[in-house]
Amino acid sequence: MTTKPWIAHWPTDIPQTLTYPKVPLYQLVKESAEAFPNITAYVFEDERTSYELYYTQIEKFAAALHSLGVKYTDKVALYLPNIPAYLISYFAVNRVGAIVVPCNAAYREKEIGFIIKDSGAETIVVTEESYPVVENVRKESSLKNVIIVGKETFPNTLSFYELLSKTEPNPPEVDIQSEDIAVLGYTGGTTGIPKGALLTNYNLVSNAITFTNWFYFEEGKESTIAVLPLTHIFGMTCAMTGPLSSAGTVFLMPRFNPVKVLELISTYKITYLPCVPTAFIALLHYPELEKSDLSSLRFALSGGSSLPVQVMRQFSDKTGVNLLEGYGLTEAAPVTHLSPIARKKGGSIGIPIIDIVARVIDENGNELPIGERGELAIRGPNVMKGYWKKPEETKLALVNGELRTGDIATMDEEGYFFIVDRKKDMINVSGYNVYPRDVEEVLYEHPNVKTAAAIGIPDEYRGETVKAYIVLKEGQNATEEEIIKFCEEKIAKFKVPKLVEFRESLPMTSVGKVLRKTLKEELKGSTK
Repeated sequence: MTTKPWIAHWPTDIPQTLTYPKVPLYQLVKESAEAFPNITAYVFEDERTSYELYYTQIEKFAAALHSLGVKYTDKVALYLPNIPAYLISYFAVNRVGAIVVPCNAAYREKEIGFIIKDSGAETIVVTEESYPVVENVRKESSLKNVIIVGKETFPNTLSFYELLSKTEPNPPEVDIQSEDIAVLGYTGGTTGIPKGALLTNYNLVSNAITFTNWFYFEEGKESTIAVLPLTHIFGMTCAMTGPLSSAGTVFLMPRFNPVKVLELISTYKITYLPCVPTAFIALLHYPELEKSDLSSLRFALSGGSSLPVQVMRQFSDKTGVNLLEGYGLTEAAPVTHLSPIARKKGGSIGIPIIDIVARVIDENGNELPIGERGELAIRGPNVMKGYWKKPEETKLALVNGELRTGDIATMDEEGYFFIVDRKKDMINVSGYNVYPRDVEEVLYEHPNVKTAAAIGIPDEYRGETVKAYIVLKEGQNATEEEIIKFCEEKIAKFKVPKLVEFRESLPMTSVGKVLRKTLKEELKGSTK
């Protein structure tokens, strides 16, 4: 790329490039513990744990894993919600040179069975509540060690807490290189068979450092609520590794609760809140929101899926909190774009952050002019090595070191990027490309709409036509005719939904992204 228009609008107090330490990921927490031993590292159910104790817990569990035969480059699956065991296990696995395989706590047998088999994980850490899922797939898997987090153990399993209490914090030193794989993060489940992204220590360390520099994290002074699943790459970097690398305090929350979130912010003076759009929508519609004291929040960050412009504006207007939208993906560890705190644009994911270059390209990889739609492509120290055991998919995703994201974007004259949609979600109406987000943005402008999604459905005449799915705000009403007329006044006729279905809820991923694929599959099933 010969021009980088975002440089003209770069925040003057943020460096455009950094030098990143070539260290294992766990080193970030170790350094926080050495510099701030008495600062609280994490809080769970009102119990505080200092950095000194937290790092000792990491060393103990690393020694326990070593004693179980877990060694360099082995895979360890973490099938856990946001509890202390996850924070401990994640860095302990890295400490022995093994590879973390995060498994969302909401996954069931099919998903867990696939990830264990595909990754070749021989060790898994799991809660007692979720153990039956593991038990049902264990015989067909490569698992040797099953470690239970809870009061109970089961036949042929080990107790996490017993291992922690009975093991001395003295794991052997391991020669871990910055280019070694630290995390095997599965992605693509909403669009096809999940693929394991190979993320190195350098990928994850550099992204944590760029993230904290971008948002002026002050060492030993920041605090955040980790309600994003830490098994998801957004939560992993933005609610865990980033804050911990700057000796921040992480308040663990296994599931989203608007009352609890607001209580934590006001009581403990939380400085930063990362969530998905659906969480901000839920907070926005919470009756007591405007009475809550959110003055300690320096900013809030939305990611995981597109943030409707109306939600961004309404949340900031109601609370006075600067709500920003960012962008990232598992393959980039994950953050690539953020808005400067003092200069955001509604609907924009912001500009490429430190040491990242982004382009909008056509199908042949040629850079497109400002304002034209094309695929977003990215270069940076955070870009993955490739996909696990998928050389062909790796070649398609990584072209001369540049990551082809599969997302359709535009860039304006100031270098701000706007995500239009996913390539695979695009709707073709009579030869015209319709991007679901264009339709959904309009639907969110309707005062009675809480959640919305748009998909393409087969149409004999047009090829495809647009169907909208809507969840209304509590106590509100709307008709199909009313919604269609509302859209007709705001977007081109070929983009207007021809069908509207009202629902109590929409299928979502664990991070609050509407599963358009599930809606399409439901539609196919109903026509068979």
